[in-house]
Amino acid sequence: MEGKFTILQKLSFKSFFTKKRILISSIAAVLCVSLICFFVFGGKKEEDVKAAYVEAQAVVGDIIETIEQSGVIEPLDRYEITSRVKGEIIASPFEEGDYVNEGDTLYRIDDEDAQLSIEKAQNSIEKAEMSLEEIQDDIKKLDIFAPASGKLSDFDLEIGDSVGNGIIGNIVNTDVLTMDIPFSVTDFNLINVGDDVTITSALYMTSIDGKVTHKYDATAGTGSDGSVLKNIEIEIKNPGALAENTTFAATVHTPSGDIKSAGSGIVDKGTVTSLKSDVSGTVSSIAVKNGDYVTKGQLLVKLTNNSLVNSKKSSELNLKDSKLNMDSSRKTLEDYNITAPISGTIITKNSKAGDNIDNSSGQTVMMVIADMSKVKFTITVDELDISDIQLGQTAVVDADALPDETFTAVVTSIASEGVSSGDGVTTYEIELTIDEPGNLKSGMNVNANIFINEARNVLSIPEEAIMNVRGNMASVLVKSDRKENSTDKKEQKTAKEQKGEMPQKTDNAQNTETPQRPSAEQNGEMPQRPSNGQSGAMPTGGGNANIPEGYTIRQIEVGISDGTNIEVVSGLSEGDTIIYIPSTASSMNPFMRMMMGGGMMGGGMPGSNRNGGMNSGNRNSANAGVRR
Repeated sequence: MEGKFTILQKLSFKSFFTKKRILISSIAAVLCVSLICFFVFGGKKEEDVKAAYVEAQAVVGDIIETIEQSGVIEPLDRYEITSRVKGEIIASPFEEGDYVNEGDTLYRIDDEDAQLSIEKAQNSIEKAEMSLEEIQDDIKKLDIFAPASGKLSDFDLEIGDSVGNGIIGNIVNTDVLTMDIPFSVTDFNLINVGDDVTITSALYMTSIDGKVTHKYDATAGTGSDGSVLKNIEIEIKNPGALAENTTFAATVHTPSGDIKSAGSGIVDKGTVTSLKSDVSGTVSSIAVKNGDYVTKGQLLVKLTNNSLVNSKKSSELNLKDSKLNMDSSRKTLEDYNITAPISGTIITKNSKAGDNIDNSSGQTVMMVIADMSKVKFTITVDELDISDIQLGQTAVVDADALPDETFTAVVTSIASEGVSSGDGVTTYEIELTIDEPGNLKSGMNVNANIFINEARNVLSIPEEAIMNVRGNMASVLVKSDRKENSTDKKEQKTAKEQKGEMPQKTDNAQNTETPQRPSAEQNGEMPQRPSNGQSGAMPTGGGNANIPEGYTIRQIEVGISDGTNIEVVSGLSEGDTIIYIPSTASSMNPFMRMMMGGGMMGGGMPGSNRNGGMNSGNRNSANAGVRR
């Protein structure tokens, strides 16, 4: 504690005082005390002076040091329920005072408009997908592939040519030959596509197998017997070079039997397949030339079309926007069901079923939920005391509204940054949490005493009894074992008065006064300014006339204080009797009470805003930063 007192006193003293000023101030303090004692006690009898004092004994006990502050109870968690959407409330199952669990539905709002928005968003997505698919298909068509195998003909494209929708060449397949051969209508009706066929020619001494590939509905003339004829397409594999304009007759093998043709047909030069471009573009590359043999699926030409590429990007963005609109609509739909964000009690309900909510006119608080399973409150602590506050420290809490109850709180948050006031004082906000709030309600005023330090089984005296505080050293008036003869004392006084001499200290005073420690100037330290109720000098003027008979001044070392009693580290023994003038003494001379209150003789250690906890009976404002 010695270091603590020194820090507090150094902070409270003006650093610019020079040693010369301190010396003058000390002399002035001694003269001031002497004058006070002269005016107060000079005209009084010793019995009257002694009557102003009270006696106390140095006793062994416990000193508990705390910081006391006040705050206002708040819920551990508190939510104001508002709506992000507008509409009619169609359900609200909970009432004020009900307990709700996190996730419970508090309000259901008519979501017809939201459902319609979702449907429209879905339609937009489908349209965007269709548009993108069409564009992607057109982009694929910029690569032109051979639709069949065969010899490329009528192909004259060059790089850089512009191509529109249309035929850009032909592919002639000579591997497979076709011919049209007539059959009577009666036989035509018995033939099916896929039936096997054998063709023969008078020019060749062999037959060739093929298949029926098509039946024509149109008539192909009449036979020699006058019957109506229809053509059937027959396909054969090219066995090699066939003479041009060679005629063939055909026999079709059907389930009903073999059917012979009513005439003959001529073999075509080959199957011709058109090579087409299905999109417009500019030729960027060509893989073949006219007359080359190509196979089905071979890449022949590549086109470019920047318009299609841009259309694809635009369609992709449209599709993305449509999906985002859908997500937004679905998320908005969730807002039509308002759920509890926390578990707690409904302390306010402003909206009910049937009410219309309009979020465009500002946020309307529909309901307030508070988690009162635990409560918290905030206090402010002076910068001189903040170093004594640690997370996890406990505090005893009481409330004026609940005089018979006390609660335990824990420090759960300490502000990293202080708030400075106009008078140069900085305070820090401290949050305390009460795990078992009992009957505490939100908004109640409470007092908290935070446990800081303790000294068990130590010697202590009333704090008001100490004087002349310097660091951890102070002085007290203690009962002396030596008593001088009162008659001799009076005679000495009378003799000196007759000689016109000023009263001097008696040998008793000189012998019993405890030597003082070297002054602050001698130690090379700045003198410390005593704080509230502390004397700047001992009451030395006037000799023993100022001190009741049988008492002397003794220097002691002090420790921690609880605001009422202060620890005596050394200088006294258990049972020693001390005297002091209490600050509340009603019989004291008004001028003396004023000076005592100003700190000329009163008690109090540096930083005397420390209190003894719950029993001190003192209530401090939230801004006082009072420490006890």
